[in-house]
Amino acid sequence: MIVCVCKNVSDRQIRAAMADGATTVRALRNELAVSTCCGKCAPEVKRMVDNQDMTLAAQVVSNAQDTVRGAGERVGVKLRSSLYQPAQI
Repeated sequence: MIVCVCKNVSDRQIRAAMADGATTVRALRNELAVSTCCGKCAPEVKRMVDNQDMTLAAQVVSNAQDTVRGAGERVGVKLRSSLYQPAQI
């Protein structure tokens, strides 16, 4: 789908630029010249950047939860196994 009619920039081009590191509307404007003529595409470009930010934030939270969950399971196994060790006197 064409997002910026003035510069003929598609949503695929915008997503590709974001994947290459253009993570702000300003960076996309500099790289693809979106939102430099009439400005009607600016809200859609901002929405795409915001959605990308939310997706990345959700991935960070998910990874952090997996790390904590994994650490807790490892500690739990260690603690449980120490309960069954013979007492050393």
